[in-house]
Amino acid sequence: MMMEKFFRLVLKGQRGAMFSMDARIALVIASVLAGVVGTQVVQRIERGRVEAAESGVQTLISGLENYYKTVSLNAIPPGDPSTFNTGAGNFQSVVLDTGIVPQANLATDPWDRNWVYDTCTAAATIEGVQVNVHYAVLYSGGPNLTNESGSNDFLTNAACAANYAAWNTTADDIGVKFNTFDIERARVDEMKRKLADIEGALQAYETSRFLENQTYCSNGANQGQTPRCDFNGGGYITGEEISLNYFPRSTNDGTAADYYIPDGRSATGNELNTVSNTAASITSLMTLLGLSSNYVRDPWGRLLCYESNRTDNTQAPFTAKVEYTNTCPTP
Repeated sequence: MMMEKFFRLVLKGQRGAMFSMDARIALVIASVLAGVVGTQVVQRIERGRVEAAESGVQTLISGLENYYKTVSLNAIPPGDPSTFNTGAGNFQSVVLDTGIVPQANLATDPWDRNWVYDTCTAAATIEGVQVNVHYAVLYSGGPNLTNESGSNDFLTNAACAANYAAWNTTADDIGVKFNTFDIERARVDEMKRKLADIEGALQAYETSRFLENQTYCSNGANQGQTPRCDFNGGGYITGEEISLNYFPRSTNDGTAADYYIPDGRSATGNELNTVSNTAASITSLMTLLGLSSNYVRDPWGRLLCYESNRTDNTQAPFTAKVEYTNTCPTP
């Protein structure tokens, strides 16, 4: 509006041709001002895109972390030869399309170009436990529309940790990097806590069953029972009942060891005597020990493996073992 008034004032005093010197000067000034305003608009738009890219990569990486911790547990979406939105199990399909990150506009960067995404995996030892640590880089080529911070397989499994440590954005690229080391460390601590709780519960169970049977065998009327009291069948000797295995029997014990069976129940079909390494059976074992079903699997989703006679003894002492693994021993 002010610009229009300026033109009217300038042109009002012109008696000659339309494009007098004063008029031409006014038009030049107007053109310069329009150019400045236009440049400022473009700069604001570009600055908004940069800010959107910075926010977008953070949102996407947070979604990746959430996916790993709650859905996958063991792997992140692959990088090369897959990319952000191509290949089996790609980033977009498991993080965006599933709604973990609901913003559909993040399928591309603010310049409507594909995000650059690459990953690698390396083994590491944390508190004596070997784990796989996953590494990822996600970035946009930025305002100059050129990917200058790596392409194809720039994070290699052969030099994964070193490639990851050396990576930084170049030129005007906008990106972040992510790794699961802290997640794995927290998982190791959680797994060790779970195993300690289970071992403590097993020890308490064994002790309580032994004391129960010791009381039973102290009654002379019961001392002739073999092997519950008279373990060897040669006449009861005080304390002989200690020779039994008081842990719940697991199906992977292939020895002839005798187990304590409370309440006179037979071994066949006795839930305390046939713990198989299935999710349902391990859940029942946890219930027997007074623990919740959260102990059935570790933070990586591996099933608890239980062995009631790890050393294959046929009489006391017996050693039970628990571990989380995908390959539980069989007899």
